[in-house]
Amino acid sequence: MCKLDKDIEEAREQMHRSILENGNLAPKTIELSQELDRLIVEKQLKIIRCEAKC
Repeated sequence: MCKLDKDIEEAREQMHRSILENGNLAPKTIELSQELDRLIVEKQLKIIRCEAKC
């Protein structure tokens, strides 16, 4: 598992904890969700770039 995968998993866990503690519309939860989205897009771009090179 690469560092990006670990970061995604950690961000997902943080977001789920925030949902349970604060609700899904809390500013902190939304911020964590946006960070998770950013990491997922970064991972997808990395995969696309790799496939384009192959």
